[in-house]
Amino acid sequence: MIRLGIIGAGFIVEEMVQKFPKSNQIAINALYSRTFERAQTFCQKHKLPEPVRSFEKLLENCDAVYIASQNNTHYEYALRSLEAGKHVLCEKPICIYEEHLEHLIAVAESKNLILVEAQRLWTKQTFAQVKFLIKHQEIGEILGLEASLGSAGQRLEKRVLEYGGGALFDLCVYPIFAFLYLIGDIENIQAYAHFFETGVDDYTMISVQHKGIIGNLSASFNTNTRGELRINGTKGTITIPKIFTIHDDVYIQKENQQIVSCQQDSLDMTLMVLEFSNYIQGKDLDKYQLRKEFSIKSVEITDKVRQQISLVYPF
Repeated sequence: MIRLGIIGAGFIVEEMVQKFPKSNQIAINALYSRTFERAQTFCQKHKLPEPVRSFEKLLENCDAVYIASQNNTHYEYALRSLEAGKHVLCEKPICIYEEHLEHLIAVAESKNLILVEAQRLWTKQTFAQVKFLIKHQEIGEILGLEASLGSAGQRLEKRVLEYGGGALFDLCVYPIFAFLYLIGDIENIQAYAHFFETGVDDYTMISVQHKGIIGNLSASFNTNTRGELRINGTKGTITIPKIFTIHDDVYIQKENQQIVSCQQDSLDMTLMVLEFSNYIQGKDLDKYQLRKEFSIKSVEITDKVRQQISLVYPF
C-alpha cells in the first residue's frame, strides 16, 4: 500500500479527497497545511487522519507526496520530497521556471522516483475522443485551434505576485496543453497581457503555430466561463463548449449537419491518482515518459510567455 501525504487543504484538495479512489494500492496517510487549524477542520470534515504539524513530519509518514499548495512553493516542496526519497504528484504548474523543472527531473531520475504534474486534462476521455477525430480527419485538414478559459472573481491569492499568481499559470496552462496534445509542438509564440494592480496578469492571450496550424489561446480573471475549445478544419469544426464540466458535449459541425457526443468525465481526478500509483509500481511507464515530455514542453512555453509579457516574480 502506497502511503500518500498531502500538502494543502484548499478546494482542489477537497475535490481530490472526494474523488479519491477506493483502492488497495494507495491511501491518504497524512496531511499538512501551513495553517494547522484549517488542516484540522479539513481532516475532521473528510474523516482523514489527524494532520501533522510540519512538512518534515509529513515526509516521515508517507511514501509519496501530492503537492497542492501555492504556485511559489511547488518547486521547494517537490525538491525536498524527492531528496527525501518520496514520489511526487504536483499540481500545475509543476514549476514556474524551466531550469527548476530540469533540476527536479534530474533529482527524480537519479533516485529512480516518479515525478508527475497533476494536469487533469490527461485523463479527460473527451480529449482522447477529439484526438481520435482529428487523426481520422473527421473535419478534414486542421486549420486552427481556439481555446479560452476564464474565471471571474478569482480568489485573492490567485492575484498575489508573491504566490506565483496570475492567469497564465493558473488558467492558461490548460489551453496550452490542449494545443500541445491535440495539434503538436508549438513553433512560434507571440504573447500579450493585461496586468492587475498587484503585478500579475489578469488577461493573457497567446498566438502560436504548428506546421501552419494556428492557435489562439487565452485565459482571463475577468470573464466567468468553464472554457471553450474549438478546432477548425477544411470540412467542419469540433467544439467543446465547456471543457471542465462533468458532462463534456462534443459538437461536430460539417456540411450543415451537427453531431453531438457526450462523455462522462467525472473520474478525471480518480484516474489521475490511480495512474500515479501505477507509475510508482512500474506500470504504464511509456505513458509516464510521455507525460514528463509534455510537462517539459508546457513549462518551456509558459516560461517564454512569462518573459515576453514581462511577468516578473520576486522568487
